[in-house]
Amino acid sequence: MTMRAWIDKPTVDARLQAWTNASNNGYAVGNTIKAGQSGYSRLTFKVPTSFTEWNIPIGNGKAAELAYKEFKVEKGTIATPWSPAPEDTQYIVDNTQMNRLQDGSFAAFNGYRAIYFRQ
Repeated sequence: MTMRAWIDKPTVDARLQAWTNASNNGYAVGNTIKAGQSGYSRLTFKVPTSFTEWNIPIGNGKAAELAYKEFKVEKGTIATPWSPAPEDTQYIVDNTQMNRLQDGSFAAFNGYRAIYFRQ
């Protein structure tokens, strides 16, 4: 399994972590993002078959402030770029309004983002 998350300017060094309650190979840590910096923390590990719970903390066990985005869990060992879920993309398409403006350009608006373009 591969996990990846963008960690944005933590107040202390931070990383992506994963642990299970399995007795062997139940813990893995990603690369560290230094305090004040930003970047992807990634980790890959083989998921044990004998576990009943797991935890995926982002940080390092110390009190910290940080923001993260683009969290993704994938089967396999290759982290692929983050993308919205297909059902989210379809929602945006279904709820976008197209308007022709007086100057001949178009405006698309879906409730939170506007895009303007000329023909």
